[in-house]
Amino acid sequence: IAVELTGRRVTMDGLDAFVAVVRDTTQILRMNEALLRSQARYRSLVDNSDQCAFFTQDRKIIYANPAAVRWFGGGSNDLNGVPSLHLIHPEDREYALRRRKELIAGDPNKEVQLRAISPPAEHIDDATKVIWVRLHGSIVEWQGSHGVLMFLTDITALRESEERISMALAKERELGDLKTRFVSMASHEFRTPLATIQTSSELLQHYSERLSRDERNEALTDIQRAVQRMQAMMDRFLAFGRMDAGSTVFAPSATSLRPYILGLIRETRAADAAQHEVCAKFDASVGETLELMLDQTLLGQMILNLITNA
Repeated sequence: IAVELTGRRVTMDGLDAFVAVVRDTTQILRMNEALLRSQARYRSLVDNSDQCAFFTQDRKIIYANPAAVRWFGGGSNDLNGVPSLHLIHPEDREYALRRRKELIAGDPNKEVQLRAISPPAEHIDDATKVIWVRLHGSIVEWQGSHGVLMFLTDITALRESEERISMALAKERELGDLKTRFVSMASHEFRTPLATIQTSSELLQHYSERLSRDERNEALTDIQRAVQRMQAMMDRFLAFGRMDAGSTVFAPSATSLRPYILGLIRETRAADAAQHEVCAKFDASVGETLELMLDQTLLGQMILNLITNA
């Protein structure tokens, strides 16, 4: 067993004597040994962990495990004395300080996500490596004063995956909005020609014998114009779909500009039930024989869109 012996010299009845007290310290010794073994095991776990571990006091690093040294570079003692804020991206330091104060105040949430930099520095440059980390901090006592024990886990791949998922969801929402707008626009755009077709067809069905030849021809012309207008709108919608999908093919060919533009205007007039006036004014340099390399399909869609939306 282990004992602790204390004693002192005394005088009793005129005689010198020695009083001794023996205390069994076996249990205390075993507890201290267990504590030392526990500390050694914990130190071994930290030293061999894949996570970066730091212990800081007064905002300076006094211990960094091998994983932290490997990631942040330098020798085994190079991180000692480095300001802990130099591990953190300058744009995240104010946030880190605020979370440190909250942790000291007893905030139960001990985790935070921020950007770390390597090598540690007050400022960053093109050579600085930046990763996203999950930082877990705890207030612990070390050699009579408090410090912060931090574990850093690289979550860069997780953040990038979350960003890709977020972008995909945003694109899906945008596609949903586009479909909704398309249905709304198609409903509005097709309503007028469909009404024209229905009215003209009912007129021919029920009153054909009472109508003159010119009146019947006018009703048939209205139906043809309505069909042409619907066909033109469908072509535009299909063109928009190909452009959104990135499958539009550019196929230029030699085109006489003036005759081509005038032909498009005639098409528009034929499909315009309201018979709006559409005029074309050409610069003096655009003669009858001027030819350019143009994609007639794409140019025609653009011009018809401009005219019909005017």
